Amino acid sequence: MHGPFENALAPDEIAVEAVIPPPAGQRAGGYLKLERRVGDFATVGVAVAIETGPDGAITKAGIALTGVGGSTIAAIEAAQALTGQPLTAETIGQAAARAAEAAKPRTDHRGSADYKRHMVHVFVERILSQGATDHQERAA
Repeated sequence: MHGPFENALAPDEIAVEAVIPPPAGQRAGGYLKLERRVGDFATVGVAVAIETGPDGAITKAGIALTGVGGSTIAAIEAAQALTGQPLTAETIGQAAARAAEAAKPRTDHRGSADYKRHMVHVFVERILSQGATDHQERAA
């Protein structure tokens, strides 16, 4: 298992290329980070990426969490709640709730576990709500 600042390359290997497939539809997403001071490690970090088809349904989704577990967390069930669905208040709420459930924060000097889990929920809602607004503006 690899953690932060680690990769899967052997000592005699070097990465020479990163291939990112072109989008099949519209892409949206974002990253929000809660930090005590600029440059601090994230108390809570949430990254969301979605791709929507011509009908507005989400064809691909990914949600990742930082600062709320021993390593980065892929909120797979939260992303699955979005896939195949339109971006509505209901689907946004479901994804946010599932992302918060996927978080494994610990209470420390930066905040309680409940507060950090709540912030995951808030950040997922904010990013996806902005994506919904952007999609509606492009459709108009």
